[in-house]
Amino acid sequence: MVGSKRKTYRKKKKRRLKKSVRRGCAVLFWMVALSLGSLVWNAVAPSFSDSAEEDTVAVEEVYIAPEDTAEVDPALTERLADYVRTAPRIEKNQLGVYVYDITARQEVYGHRDTVPMIPASCTKLLTAAVALHHLGPDHAYDSSLLMYGSVSKGTLYGSLIVSMDDDPFFPSFDGFVRELCRKGVSHIEGSIVFDLARTDTLRQHHTASPWDISYNKVPLLMKGGPRIRREFMQTLSAQGITYHPNPILAHPWLQGLSEDEDPAEYRLALSLARSQSVILARTTHSLRSVLFPVLMYSDNILAEAVHYHIGHAYDRWTGGGWTTKELTEQFLREELQIPSGERKKLCVNDGSGLAPANRFTSRFLVHLLTYAYDHPVMQKVFIEELLPSPLPDRRGTLTGRMKSEKVHGRVFAKTGTLAAKGVSSLSGYCLGRNGHWYAFAILHEDMAIYEARIFQDRLCELLVR
Repeated sequence: MVGSKRKTYRKKKKRRLKKSVRRGCAVLFWMVALSLGSLVWNAVAPSFSDSAEEDTVAVEEVYIAPEDTAEVDPALTERLADYVRTAPRIEKNQLGVYVYDITARQEVYGHRDTVPMIPASCTKLLTAAVALHHLGPDHAYDSSLLMYGSVSKGTLYGSLIVSMDDDPFFPSFDGFVRELCRKGVSHIEGSIVFDLARTDTLRQHHTASPWDISYNKVPLLMKGGPRIRREFMQTLSAQGITYHPNPILAHPWLQGLSEDEDPAEYRLALSLARSQSVILARTTHSLRSVLFPVLMYSDNILAEAVHYHIGHAYDRWTGGGWTTKELTEQFLREELQIPSGERKKLCVNDGSGLAPANRFTSRFLVHLLTYAYDHPVMQKVFIEELLPSPLPDRRGTLTGRMKSEKVHGRVFAKTGTLAAKGVSSLSGYCLGRNGHWYAFAILHEDMAIYEARIFQDRLCELLVR
């Protein structure tokens, strides 16, 4: 009985083993068959694909390296070096060039880029950057006419406060006085107080030509305190308003005070008097609107107006006696982080670039432009709004230049010229066909202006290409 059971168990075990062997062989067979089939398909499929899609254009995917891994095109460096070396009628020892790839964060090319040279109107780039940094793009010039007291039978018994910022766009007092007439005022019995942000006259640097900023072209609010007061009183008289000083009816806060005797107390009392007065008329102009002709059309008078306004406005906010020169030095030291040794090479005498004693290096200008590019507000103001560009509505001082369509919408640059010194400069941004943004600066001295401009335009074409 036991023997028969053992025989049965052995038979079953043999049958299970045979089945396992057969299953393994089947799996191995199908694996080999599938492998052979895939090899055959890979060899035959391309021909079918080519015949079926012979009219289809193949699209090649282009990999665009992210900004932090982008690299400088070595061919561009060679082209720039070759162009500077072979450019005709260009004195190489009177030329400074520096090009920086902002996208790749690498130097592209430099030629005498650390030699201080006359920047001419490229100085306005620094003026705009310092103004935008210290005052902000939304800063506004604010002027107003305020009234304190009561009006009875055409007579104002009280005070007028003429609070004027150094707004270069303010045309005249006609609009202010008209508002006074609308209030029914024909006579003032009391006081007229002038609160002027600026009492000195706008003048160019002593090294500049005296005819560059003539007095008759200076904006009204920059012709000095006596002239501003005289203009207001003449406007009152022209519109039939008479004035009789009466200290008793002056604003209570200002009675018995003199700006000459105690300036700090007087300024505090004046601010309190303004807060208690009614605004009759007010005008505002944005810093952006003033910077537009400064950068787009290289307006020298407005550039000087902005330059000195920086110190006036900042001083009023802080009461710290700041000057534009100190604020510019602070900007170079703390924002651009230029070492002391490099700062000594620079010389900033004005805001327009009219002073031939100004000295910048092409490397410094590119450093300034890179700083502006890295700050969204300045980047927007420079590239999208205010720098001349070879586009129909933005040519500005580039009118007549860079007519090639290759550079349209790809060059944004500030020009500079001092014909008496043979100085021509161009500094700004180029957008290359590879998607890279470049900052560049080109400075010429003692050179034919026409030849220098041809050189500058050609170099921009090389950057764009």
